[in-house]
Amino acid sequence: MNVLTELLKKEIQKILQFKLQIQLLSLMVCSHTNYIKLIECIDDDYRKRIISGENLTIRWLETRTQMEIDLMKQIIEKTREIIKLCYSREVITPGVTTIGEARFFLMETAVSIGMIPWFDATVWIRRKGHPHIEDDNAIIQKGDLLHCDFGV
Repeated sequence: MNVLTELLKKEIQKILQFKLQIQLLSLMVCSHTNYIKLIECIDDDYRKRIISGENLTIRWLETRTQMEIDLMKQIIEKTREIIKLCYSREVITPGVTTIGEARFFLMETAVSIGMIPWFDATVWIRRKGHPHIEDDNAIIQKGDLLHCDFGV
């Protein structure tokens, strides 16, 4: 028997203690390789007691404070305002404005008000006979259905 097996036999008195230890390991980014190494060095009796800490980890990462929730609501509202303006005739003139210009507007507007884009905005067109046009030089036409992916 190896040292870890002996330690586990001496220290683990209740299944809850072991579950907590494994969950804490998961929170500390226990890799699959380390999990396999752990499994290989403990007896079947203890192996059966191991449960995934994945749900606990995900729930912990999903936890938000009220301040974060309120801030997120403000960010979403502002992002929607920018998209609404981008899709308006103030920004888009059918037959003139390109996808690249619309994309640039989204990014430039966000940065100008202090937002940091999470990724480059994308804008694409669905047009009769053309399900996905994403070329920055494509000109937006009357009747086009515009899509965007824009996050800050």
